[in-house]
Amino acid sequence: MARKSGVEPGTPAMPVVRTLIIDNYDSYTMNLYQYCCNPYSDEKSASEPLNETVVIFNDQLSWESLCDILPYFQQVVISPGPGRPDREEDFGVCEKLLQEGRIPVLGVCLGHQGIAAAHGGKVVHAPKPVHGRLSPVVHAGSGLFAEIPSPVNVVRYHSLIVSERDLPSDFQVTAWTLLPDGNRIVMGLEHVSKPLWGVQFHPESICTDHGRKFIRNLFDMTVLYWNQHDPNRLKASAPLPSHISNLTSIPSPLVDPAPRVHASSQYRIRVHRISGLWVQPQVAFDGLFGSKEDVSRFWLDSAKVEKKRSRFSFMGSGDGPRSFSVRFSNKSRTLSLRHPQRRASEETIELPNNQTFFQWLAQKLESYGLDCLHSPEQRRVDAVECKNGKVIGSLDKLPFIFLGGMVGYFGYEMKSESFPSAQQFDASSQSNDVHKSFQHLSAEDAPDAAFVFADRMVVFDHEEGTVYVTSMVESSPESDMLWLSETEAFLRQLSLQQNGVSKCKSVPDSTQILRIAHPRETYIDNISQSLEKIRDGETYEVCLTTRISTEFERLKPSAPYEFYKILRRRNPAPYGAFIDFGPPLERKETKGRLVLASSSPERFLRVDEEGWVSMKPIKGTVARAIKRSDNAAGGEALEIDVEEDERRRKQLGENEKDRSENLMIVDLIRNDLNAITERDTVAVPELMVVESYATVHQLVSTIRGRLRVGLTHVDAVMRSFPPGSMTGAPKRRTVEILEQLEGVPRGPYSGVLGFLSLTGACDMSVIIRTAVFSEDGKVSIGAGGAIITLSDPSAEYDEMLLKANSVLPRFDA
Repeated sequence: MARKSGVEPGTPAMPVVRTLIIDNYDSYTMNLYQYCCNPYSDEKSASEPLNETVVIFNDQLSWESLCDILPYFQQVVISPGPGRPDREEDFGVCEKLLQEGRIPVLGVCLGHQGIAAAHGGKVVHAPKPVHGRLSPVVHAGSGLFAEIPSPVNVVRYHSLIVSERDLPSDFQVTAWTLLPDGNRIVMGLEHVSKPLWGVQFHPESICTDHGRKFIRNLFDMTVLYWNQHDPNRLKASAPLPSHISNLTSIPSPLVDPAPRVHASSQYRIRVHRISGLWVQPQVAFDGLFGSKEDVSRFWLDSAKVEKKRSRFSFMGSGDGPRSFSVRFSNKSRTLSLRHPQRRASEETIELPNNQTFFQWLAQKLESYGLDCLHSPEQRRVDAVECKNGKVIGSLDKLPFIFLGGMVGYFGYEMKSESFPSAQQFDASSQSNDVHKSFQHLSAEDAPDAAFVFADRMVVFDHEEGTVYVTSMVESSPESDMLWLSETEAFLRQLSLQQNGVSKCKSVPDSTQILRIAHPRETYIDNISQSLEKIRDGETYEVCLTTRISTEFERLKPSAPYEFYKILRRRNPAPYGAFIDFGPPLERKETKGRLVLASSSPERFLRVDEEGWVSMKPIKGTVARAIKRSDNAAGGEALEIDVEEDERRRKQLGENEKDRSENLMIVDLIRNDLNAITERDTVAVPELMVVESYATVHQLVSTIRGRLRVGLTHVDAVMRSFPPGSMTGAPKRRTVEILEQLEGVPRGPYSGVLGFLSLTGACDMSVIIRTAVFSEDGKVSIGAGGAIITLSDPSAEYDEMLLKANSVLPRFDA
């Protein structure tokens, strides 16, 4: 179908239109970027060229430097963002551009307000903040709104508005939404003589109707403007000079993709599927690793098996010939490594300020030469089926993506490394320090990141009822082959002896009662302050948390594992995990050891071997309707009140507050993925679906896209970290607000844990519903919830306790 546009008759097909996006440190800017890269993609027209788009931060260039590059672009988009347009720290160079620039500009949300403010208009508080909610917008059907139905449903994220009463006479209102009292709020405006257009709503939101059409209309109006004022500006030319294209804040790879080491790699991965064998994972862990308390060990546990989510469990220990463990402190910038098989088993490495731990980890994994992301022909895996130690057949394809690599976590304070800043993309900057201006650089009682390198593993396929053993092998694999056959024999012996899982031993009582970092009064006051920040336009959503902890005089090395067995029985989850990082590195006298025991229901990010990235945020939680009764054996039985449970499930799915929270995080994650994926591959196959677990129902969405060639799984984790479901939006400003409110570091809680495979795949969960055991004898869990305009402080506090109780039962405060 031929496209209609504002282009005059006789004008050639749409030329390349270069767009400069000025990012006001928002969490939705990259959604605008993808629309601007190819605004006509939904028309499936092969004749439409892609459009060059560069993204810079609002404080990245001076006004003079910006003037130098503007002639290379045909239009500018000013992004949404936190704060006010009349504050330079919030709006940067944008005000000067709007006052003195001579180029078509679209302002979105904060950018829209800035267009009015830069010409004498007033920005005031809205009658009430609206975030993550749909509104019908009425318009005249021209300009940005050409060929768009009126009214059109759009998503709004704002607390401030342009005052129509104080709008300068050289502006006209192009769109509005009506209030119940008959008054209206300006949703669109344009200058009567300059190419300045603004929209208060977010055309890039997943739930805004005709979102890409708004951007398409912008391109058409830009072409029309230049045809009327300077047709030469539209003529095709050479690509942007590198000194301009390199300004973009689109992330570059952590590892140089050019030098590949696959051909010379001495390593391969050997996989044995054990024919006719099944062992309960807990029985296997008890037998294989339960007594290995002098080394690190892990169990990534699909305790709650669900189709398409949690099919496999992985377990292993840190005593393999190539295994090591690493702990990282962001404050000291040091890595502490332990190699159990070496005589000098411990070493410390200090990272330079221009290197991140994420980069170190990516380079370490790359060095093994087993990465086959986007390149399946380079896969160096030998998979066979075995029985009684003998090979009986070969396997063409494996159903799981973890084939050895790093197992561990990135704690929340790793945000200091993951957030981008203008300095990183400013060639004139003298500072390469990866630290950002955050109050909390390191956790108090745990490493900021910790991993175990797993060179040998046991894998359980719960769907097929099969067991695999895997090992890295070298050119002389005799010892590895011996381990594979001995492990198979031991598992067969266990399968003959298993009589159900072992009973859980009790965990010693704490010497003090459980302590909450923010008691009810303080927590509710933090909610009130969060709501005030939302009203002032500083944030759309604040994911407020607290910490509940206790302390033991001394914990036996076995106590955390006994706790985990109780946890997985009480609250089985698809992303359960037990990771024991072993004795303290310095063999010092301690009260405990570093262990994470998790029953997380929330996937953070998964990258498969074809490069598809998927994320699965949870926003919205309600307790299931569980009835307690006595059973025939004299114990307590739990059963679901089906009718009440269904009522709660339906109510959660329709709850406006929960849907608003979920939508905000979906749009935020789309933003994160759009920065690292191929153009037009980001999609939302599941939007706000209710999923049920042992004790709660939760509102879940799924977002996916294909990782850009040249980036690794570590790039994907870093550029999406910390999880948006644990911060709020805009992410960076909200994290700064959270540091002020919470006053303490979060530690591992709110970070992510899982595996980074040697092959380039990964699967990480959000660290929630997780007990953190530290070496000083403390055990802590974090819990919290998203605060938005519709939040009720008392209900938010109760929801936080509900989440805490899923890990530490019987807690009351």
